[in-house]
Amino acid sequence: MAYVSPVPSRSGYATVGGVGGGGVAVAGGGGMVAAGGGFDLGCGGAENLCFEPSGMQASEGNWAYVGSGRGNYERVQQLQYVGAGGDYDKERVITYSGWKCRTCCICFLILLLLVGLGILIYFLVPTPQPPAREESTNRATLPFDCSAGFWNWEKAWSFEKKHWCCDHQDKGCSTTTSLPYDCAAGYYNWQAGWSNAKKYWCCAHFNKGCVVVTQVVSKPYECSAGLSNWENGWSEGKKMWCCAKENLGCTTSLPYDCSAGFSNWQAGWSMDKKIWCCEHKNMGCHTTTSLPYDCNAGFSNWQIGWSFNKKLWCCRHQYKGCHTTTSLPYDCDAGFSNWQQGWSMSKQQWCCVHTQRGCITTTSLPYDCDAGFSNWQAGWSAAKKAWCCTHRTRGCERTGSCTLWGDPHIFTFDHSRLVFYSEGDFWIVKSDRVKIQGRFQATDWTRKHDNTDYSSMTGIVVSGSFIQNHKIEIGPMGSGQIKCNGLEILHEFGTARCGDGTIYYNQQGQLVDSAMAFLPHRVVHMELPEKVIMQVNRWPNFINAKITMPQVPGQDGVCGDFNGVSKQGLQAGKELHAKFGYGVTGGELLFPNSIPLHIPAKSPSSKRCDPAKRQKAEAICHQEAADAVGWSFAECLGDVCDPHSSTAEEMKAALGQ
Repeated sequence: MAYVSPVPSRSGYATVGGVGGGGVAVAGGGGMVAAGGGFDLGCGGAENLCFEPSGMQASEGNWAYVGSGRGNYERVQQLQYVGAGGDYDKERVITYSGWKCRTCCICFLILLLLVGLGILIYFLVPTPQPPAREESTNRATLPFDCSAGFWNWEKAWSFEKKHWCCDHQDKGCSTTTSLPYDCAAGYYNWQAGWSNAKKYWCCAHFNKGCVVVTQVVSKPYECSAGLSNWENGWSEGKKMWCCAKENLGCTTSLPYDCSAGFSNWQAGWSMDKKIWCCEHKNMGCHTTTSLPYDCNAGFSNWQIGWSFNKKLWCCRHQYKGCHTTTSLPYDCDAGFSNWQQGWSMSKQQWCCVHTQRGCITTTSLPYDCDAGFSNWQAGWSAAKKAWCCTHRTRGCERTGSCTLWGDPHIFTFDHSRLVFYSEGDFWIVKSDRVKIQGRFQATDWTRKHDNTDYSSMTGIVVSGSFIQNHKIEIGPMGSGQIKCNGLEILHEFGTARCGDGTIYYNQQGQLVDSAMAFLPHRVVHMELPEKVIMQVNRWPNFINAKITMPQVPGQDGVCGDFNGVSKQGLQAGKELHAKFGYGVTGGELLFPNSIPLHIPAKSPSSKRCDPAKRQKAEAICHQEAADAVGWSFAECLGDVCDPHSSTAEEMKAALGQ
């Protein structure tokens, strides 16, 4: 093989090594030289970690001296191939067309990318928190379980449970309401515009209208404590306070007898008597449409132009016309920071009674909810029960409802069901303080429609010491009246009072029996002391009733004993008839006269007892009613069979509508 140009070493040809050693040389110093397979990108060799040349090409370049006798060429005028033993040989020049990343570096970069992605996810994605407590713990701390009994919430749930579940879990919300007060109406002016009864009710049920006392000394004395020996055992301060606030411990007789002349109080009482009896006995109170005084009239000259009674009334009810301290015997703001040492005993007593400041008390709380708790139902006042229930969850009264409708069906306070077909006068609620009786009689409806002698409720009467033994009696539209102590009141729609009870007669209220929806509504609402609320729906020849009240000590009657135990099957009818199936004795009768007791003898019609069930029902009742007291075979059949509720069409046909 011949070459055109010789490569003498003396002429500057670079020698890199022997050919046999695989050396590589680039002539002229302008090319890349890779010794032993290495290369240089100008990074000091660091590029060899991750990059290597690719696309290697080998070619023969310039002549290079490789040592005597080691090459294949001899240097002559022209170099020519002589075979082994020559002095020169062709150098091999290696060039690369590109670069590629090493596999190990690719793996390292992927690993680095995954680590970075993991760190990013850790900081950006929130870590789910474990639940604060188990659901079972949550349910245990809630006042009501709104899932329990939800299928029958309208009849089975208490008033408090309905409102709590409606507010917190949107369950048990009534579409219509028969609440005694609308606590949203007039709320902007509740302090002056609401009655005390509405304030108390709305505060207890909706936390509205609550009188807030900044300094908790609103009741420095418990006037029921030590009342049997008040003359010798009470201090003068307690006598003065309890006499002024609760009419207890008074050394002199009361200025007015609020029972005398009450039937004609609007025309017959003086203004002073009206004001005193309204404030102390809740009797003779004018409605908001005819207030005793117009506190805006003459206000610019009230000090001279107003009477003493007007000043007193407007100051108490609308905070107008209040005397300044210059005309009062004591300034109860002056020296109050040191009243215990700086005030005289007479100033302490006067300021305690009139401004509730300077009252000697051993505790900063209005009530001691531990004292007398073993007998709280009978021994605590209503105010103490309400306060301790709200702040200590003690003394909370259980409230329930009993409904009576039809002939009559009874749904008791304890959610037991029974029928009461007998005729006579019977105890509905019997206790020492609250007394309610009902009159059950057979009507044309039962005689003609069912061909039976079963009764319906035709009268109801309320009395007891909780309303000072006044009597409120209500009968049907056809043969009855609305009476207070035997005298008719509210012949037309309106409002009246009987003792401490307020009676409203209007068209409002939820129906107890939906089958009567086709008739005009005539509804009597009674707001009575001790949170007793009654609704009576008056129909042509009978009435329906719903009684809502807290449990009272010793309570019993056909509405149940309110002990929280629902009696199953025939147990309720059997037990309540045994107790009250023989009517009210003469000495306990609240009605002005009595009617004979009649236990029905006729069996229910097929509409009341499905023929498919009748044979089985008769077999059960022959056994159950054989030794029962006051419980007839017919009433047993009514309890065994599904009680028949007449439809509106049947009622229309029976009443000739």
